[in-house]
Amino acid sequence: MDGTAAFIFVPLAIGLRIFADRLDRGRIRDHIAQRGGEVLDIEWNPFGKGCFGSAHERIYEVTYRTHSGRQIKATCKTSLLSGVYWTSDAVPGDIHDPAASQEAIPCPSCGYTIPATRSRCPRCGWSYKDR
Repeated sequence: MDGTAAFIFVPLAIGLRIFADRLDRGRIRDHIAQRGGEVLDIEWNPFGKGCFGSAHERIYEVTYRTHSGRQIKATCKTSLLSGVYWTSDAVPGDIHDPAASQEAIPCPSCGYTIPATRSRCPRCGWSYKDR
C-alpha cells in the first residue's frame, strides 16, 4: 500500500467505524426503550462476552434502568443486519428473568400499560412475541 492509498483508507475506515458506532447506539437505545427502559450508559467492548466467532458484530456493555427503576448492566452484540442480540443474563424484558417478568411496561405502540403477566397489549394487541 503506497502513501496515498493509506492517506485515503485510514480516515475512511475511522469514519465508517464512528458512523457504525452511532447507528449501534441508536439501535440499542431504541431496543431498550421499546421494552420500557432507559439507557444510562453504553460502552464499546471489543473483547466482551461473545467476541469470538462474530466478525461483523460489535459488542457493547449497556447500563440501563428498567420501567420499575431497577438498574441493570448487560452485554449485547449488534450490527446493521443482525439487530440487537443480548449475550448476558440481564436481557431487557426477558420473560424468563423473574425480576423483569414482574414489571409492567408501557406498550411501544399505544402507550397503554402491559401487565407483567401478559405478553400482549390489552388495548391494541401489540406483542413482543410477534417481533
